[in-house]
Amino acid sequence: MWFIIKLWIVDLHLSLSEEEVEQLSERPKGQYQGNSFERLLADHHKVLLSVSQSFKLPHQEFVSCDVISDKKGKELYTELTAEGLDGGKKNIDQMIVFDYIIHNTDRHKKNFGFIVDRKAGKFPFAPLFDHGLAFCSEFSSSDIVNDGQEILGFSIGKPFTNWSGALNLVDRDSLQGINLHILNEEVIAVIDKYAPLMSVDRAEFIKRFIARRYKHVQGLFS
Repeated sequence: MWFIIKLWIVDLHLSLSEEEVEQLSERPKGQYQGNSFERLLADHHKVLLSVSQSFKLPHQEFVSCDVISDKKGKELYTELTAEGLDGGKKNIDQMIVFDYIIHNTDRHKKNFGFIVDRKAGKFPFAPLFDHGLAFCSEFSSSDIVNDGQEILGFSIGKPFTNWSGALNLVDRDSLQGINLHILNEEVIAVIDKYAPLMSVDRAEFIKRFIARRYKHVQGLFS
């Protein structure tokens, strides 16, 4: 399921509480990894928002993982992939692999969940959202040049365990129907489309780690 996402720059007070606005405005410049876009917006009392079509119908409800379970790590995975949640294991396994490839470090328990459709008696997995901290986007180009490999070592793999542990939970059968025989060059070509929007160093860094991780996933599951 795909949705068109639009980005909007709005005044801070339109999306945050007064307390959050005050805290954001008072953060020292170092909090924003140098002269980042977030820092620039905050200096002008603005914030970047993504807006998309809702993925649920009026009679449906989105329930995030933190509402479903208070468990962590492997216990959380076991509970969420148990029978009763439609396609839970398959979709969560695919989410783990996808987040690993794009280095999404922010898949906390509020950033994924299920659709509750009491009318149909179904609980399908909700479309994935919030990939704002993927591709090392929170780091400046200078950070990437100087500390690129160390940054990639930041492998928290939320919410189950680290990346290695999370990938070990994935069942090969969950990836059936996903074409893992696409050439690495075709995957990298997707990044090339957006390369003009970033520094050369950032674009090359992203392409290198995406290529390595995609190849790793191919070796594990194809």
